[in-house]
Amino acid sequence: MTIVAGTKLGRYEIRSKIGEGGMGEVYRAFDPKISRAVAVKVLSAEVAANKERVARFEQEAQAAGALNHPNILAIHDVDTHDDVLYVVTELLEGEELRDRLNQGAVSSRKAIDYGQQIVSGLTAAHEKGIVHRDLKPENLFITIDERIKILDFGIAKLAASSPSTNPDISEDATRKVLTNPGVVMGTVGYMSPEQVRGESADHRSDIFSFGAILHEMLTGRRAFKRQTMAETMTAILREEPEELSNSNPNVNPSLDRIVRRCLEKKPERRFQSTADLGFALEALSAPTSSSSGSNLTVAAHDAVVETKRRAALQLLPWIVAGACLIALIAALPFAIKYFRQPQTAPAFPASFLIAPPEKSNGFGQFAISPDGQNIVFVAQIEGKNQLWLRPLNSLSPHPLAGTEGVNGFPFWSRDGRAIVFQTIGKARRVDLVDGTVQTLWEQANDVRGFDGTCNGEGTILAFFGGSGIYRSSLTAEAGTVLPGYESTQDRILRWPKFLPDGRHFLFLASELGEDKSGVYVGSLDSKEQKRILTADSAAAFAPSPDGGRLLFVRDGALLAQPFDTTRLELTGDAVRISEHVRVNNNNRPFVSASDNGVLVYDPSTVNEYRALTWFDRDGKQIETVGQPGLILRFNLSPDQKNAAVTQLQEGGGGLNDLLVVDTARGASSRLSSGAINVTEAVWSPDGSRVAWSQRQGAVYQLKAKLASGAGQEEVLFQTDHVIAPTSWTPDGKFIFFNYLAKTSLDIWVLPLEGDRQPFVFFATPANDSFAVISPDGKFVAYRSGESDRDEIYVQTFPASAVKTAISIKGGVRPRWRRDGKELFYVASDGKLMSVEIKTDGGFNAGIPKPLFEVADIPAIGNSDYEVAPDGRRFLFISRVSRSEPGSLAVSLNWMANLKK
Repeated sequence: MTIVAGTKLGRYEIRSKIGEGGMGEVYRAFDPKISRAVAVKVLSAEVAANKERVARFEQEAQAAGALNHPNILAIHDVDTHDDVLYVVTELLEGEELRDRLNQGAVSSRKAIDYGQQIVSGLTAAHEKGIVHRDLKPENLFITIDERIKILDFGIAKLAASSPSTNPDISEDATRKVLTNPGVVMGTVGYMSPEQVRGESADHRSDIFSFGAILHEMLTGRRAFKRQTMAETMTAILREEPEELSNSNPNVNPSLDRIVRRCLEKKPERRFQSTADLGFALEALSAPTSSSSGSNLTVAAHDAVVETKRRAALQLLPWIVAGACLIALIAALPFAIKYFRQPQTAPAFPASFLIAPPEKSNGFGQFAISPDGQNIVFVAQIEGKNQLWLRPLNSLSPHPLAGTEGVNGFPFWSRDGRAIVFQTIGKARRVDLVDGTVQTLWEQANDVRGFDGTCNGEGTILAFFGGSGIYRSSLTAEAGTVLPGYESTQDRILRWPKFLPDGRHFLFLASELGEDKSGVYVGSLDSKEQKRILTADSAAAFAPSPDGGRLLFVRDGALLAQPFDTTRLELTGDAVRISEHVRVNNNNRPFVSASDNGVLVYDPSTVNEYRALTWFDRDGKQIETVGQPGLILRFNLSPDQKNAAVTQLQEGGGGLNDLLVVDTARGASSRLSSGAINVTEAVWSPDGSRVAWSQRQGAVYQLKAKLASGAGQEEVLFQTDHVIAPTSWTPDGKFIFFNYLAKTSLDIWVLPLEGDRQPFVFFATPANDSFAVISPDGKFVAYRSGESDRDEIYVQTFPASAVKTAISIKGGVRPRWRRDGKELFYVASDGKLMSVEIKTDGGFNAGIPKPLFEVADIPAIGNSDYEVAPDGRRFLFISRVSRSEPGSLAVSLNWMANLKK
């Protein structure tokens, strides 16, 4: 929103636009009441609807408005005009400190002068309990008369303080902090270590940021700038900035000591107040004493001597230990060089566990960065998934903004600068250099599983939904299935991982009739595929000087086996790494290895259970149904007293059980067991029987049995094609089912009377599936991809030449209300949609209306749901913790153990 010249906001007349920032635009204006030029900062329309950002905007004005200091931007007024929120400040003429630093370093004298002014302004703020928390050259302005002004208290923390009788202390010190614990606030490069770790930051955090700015003024280079955001954060946590004398040999050693003390990693080792820091800078700017030859005044010199004397007394008990340490360092001169190589794993093996974030339900999917320095993982807090980044040298992780709603396995770009992840309907990437998030491609929004791999050229191979190995790139170009690596009804390809040459890759192929899944090697340049081994899981690759190891799971244990990347074959025996490792139901192990010997895995068999949970029309959780377990799919009986639940067996191997669960008492009985893969199950209209599909060897069967478990299973239909029942007609005469042809899914119908010969209901070259019959048996809602994306349609039953499009922007999983007057589906943007249906005088559908974000509930396969008869509640599969959240195991230089 740009405001034209001449417009009035309150009494202020806009003259011209002079700048803009993340919160809004800044204009030159005129205040006729006191006849002076002012600056007016207007909250942008883009963020005006965000209550948190509006609150932060108001907090900036309140925080800075509480201050009255020549080195802090003065706030004159805060008001609203025609729903436009604005702040009026003094008008500054000059340039940002960033503009000055872009020309190179400033002189020591000028740096000390600027530093004193900055510290003077910070002292005034700190005395009022206000911490800036985003101090950087862009927030420091140099006026034409060389006066420093501190700008933008937009993320200032109004620190709690003890009651004071000083009338100058603002009551703003007791106001609520607008940021959440564990959320990183600030600007990378100038953040303190405690900010990087997402911990509480007090006034000493501003002192660290000031030290980084002073360092940059004196050297012309940022103290902790690295190639990526993650590397910069790591440097802040563990590395020391370069010596000032390396860039400026004329820097006073006392000034160097001040900078280094500001940049201490531990807050308690920095200056404990800006007043003390200001005293030290003032001492440097004082006239030289002819008697002492020092740059310190006599008073400053005496103060330093006294400080050293007290420190020596406090350190006396440690002198002996310190002497021993000095001797050790003298004996090991290579130690310093060694520990300054963060890209190299330790020469000795070491293992430890890391805990998940507080209030989370444990670790979700994860991946170690190629350099072994950072782990990205999925964590769920208060029902919402988000990516978190955990540097291995940090005690705590921090969330990555813009990654909410993530599901599936994230993976890294080869240079470690970006992470690719999936949300509903989209594959996305977050750039760790600037924090931006962009969509790479769109995909079906009900896929089960996501993972991928990236080579040094930016080529991506990904798995999602079972179509095969998908090829795309980090540049968001449209991708396709890699020729020769399409999945078929007889062979499903999953979980690709590049080998070191960036051309060959590992993948898992599950073949119909095979007892075990096979790990293969494929190539970007060839359709030729080579089988490497039989395993219970996909394989990961860990490079090493002797060629590397394949990591895979067999009988629940994590194994490592030597692999020759030149000949593409195994060269030795497998060695057991861990007795237990978590594997998902699609045979993906929770294992990740870096290029330099760091191995991360989940040592648990399962760290979560799943439960059937009701949510209301606003998406709020109501209650849980039955007992938690490894639930994959479910279907409610017509009276909703029972649920047919497909549950993964805890023994592993991909076997499922089909249970009938009493929804009131939670009791369950097994209806069918030992099936390799039970897909969908449906109830007869009277609730007496359950029909389901399962695989028996190379054959798929549609079976039925009494829900009580009495009697024998009846084979209704069998074929060598994948099938899955989706709906049983109200008259009990037909079952709709998905039928996987060679190239696409079709909708078929099985008659339960007469010769029982199935027939095609609807089939196009695209995928058509998940048909559900209306309560009156006259209409069928189904999903079809005939318009290049999945949409919901309604067709009559029996079929006619007329059909009705229901969804507008994509949709899957249609569901009817019991009276047939409302139809629900999940849209491509992740919203649960409602459509009013009228059947008087034909079929008429209303405009789809959103109910709530499915991504905002803790759902598994969040397009699977059932609807209560009155349409007021929705049953989803949700995650619930079985016990205390598990930890991840991290092994450094883990291959060294294999040689013992």
